[in-house]
Amino acid sequence: MRKKYLLILLVWLSAIVCQAQKKYEMVIEKTDGTNIIVNTEDIVRTYFRERTGGPDEPKPSYTQCPDEHHPHMIDLGLPSGTKWACCNVGAATPKDYGGYYAWGETGTKYYYDKNTYKYYQNGAYANLGSDIKGTHFDVAHVQWGDSWVMPSNNQFSELIINCTSQWTTINGIYGRQFTGPSGGSVFLPAAGRIWDNNLDNVGSDGEYWSSTQDSSDSEYALDYNFTYIKNYCDYGGSRYVGRSVRPVFKPDEQTITSLEGTWEGDMYVSYYFDYYDDYYDASYSQICFLRDPFRYASGDGYWIDYYDNYGLIRNYIANHIQWEVFNGNIRVYFVEDDAEVVIYNYSLNDSYFTGYIDLYNGGRQKFNLRHVSSPNWGSYYWGYDSYYYYDYYSNENKVGMDKIKTKKSETSKISEVPKRIFWVRE
Repeated sequence: MRKKYLLILLVWLSAIVCQAQKKYEMVIEKTDGTNIIVNTEDIVRTYFRERTGGPDEPKPSYTQCPDEHHPHMIDLGLPSGTKWACCNVGAATPKDYGGYYAWGETGTKYYYDKNTYKYYQNGAYANLGSDIKGTHFDVAHVQWGDSWVMPSNNQFSELIINCTSQWTTINGIYGRQFTGPSGGSVFLPAAGRIWDNNLDNVGSDGEYWSSTQDSSDSEYALDYNFTYIKNYCDYGGSRYVGRSVRPVFKPDEQTITSLEGTWEGDMYVSYYFDYYDDYYDASYSQICFLRDPFRYASGDGYWIDYYDNYGLIRNYIANHIQWEVFNGNIRVYFVEDDAEVVIYNYSLNDSYFTGYIDLYNGGRQKFNLRHVSSPNWGSYYWGYDSYYYYDYYSNENKVGMDKIKTKKSETSKISEVPKRIFWVRE
């Protein structure tokens, strides 16, 4: 098909050359409504080539390694969409053992015990959080960057439950091979572990760190263990022991770093003001996403909706928010409002944040936000103001749209309608 279009294009350009008395330009219409215009006099040749991607392009995934340029992202067809790396951190190929890392440390060393463990001091283990995925304690993320992270205990469970596995050898290296619903497979070598300066159980055991802290004892983190017979996770191992790390890649990971900061624009918010007994549209919103260093893919922040010319003492409504990225969506919970909105089909870069929200009156709306500097969040009043704003803590129930934007009688209950809605402008 491409050859056909290229031939037509070349014939068209030849006709242009034959008609020297006329000047032409090439117009390429893009899907976003913009055009690329090139003077034909400036064209030497035209051709198609395979796009190799860039910083904003999704990384390719495979069911098997396509070449020897490791690591590759292997799609096993898992329900969560998690992709697994083809090799360990520190390994050059899938069969190599790679490095051995104490939990939370990002480099290898000669001796592995409590005294050399970075996060054991004064007889106690430091609290690195319940999950170190994506933090500066995550060796996969630190060494490989991008959205590569250590797998959580749940991701190891997903691997075991949804894949078939068998004890096997690759070029004389023993390990366990997992084959997923997609037909894709990954090989985890039985690399053993390092205790003190002794390398134990190489070729008979595989011990792989998860990013999950053992909730029952601060000395332990959860790791995945296997032999030629056993295959299980939820196993607590001493954090100072050197174990293997096999990274995973999940689309949610790409969002976390880019999302942090303050964004400004129209989020199509309308709010009920009891002073006017009606809904009014916010002129714009400011949203601040702050990442929780002790929880993965979630955090808190602020959401401020600004209103113009309503004669109020304060021209805004401020909410604290809690957010999480889950299955490709961003869920935002308004603490004072006790309400939620879901952002989906979004894209992020350093300057702009676009996406969709569902509207109260049906359909969906695209929003466009820009990255801005953060205001002084300490200067805001949060929550319910009994005279100027709707009661945040009332127990409201949604009703039909015929009751919205209509004057209500003095005896009607304000709690019959929601306080905050997202809806299309009239």
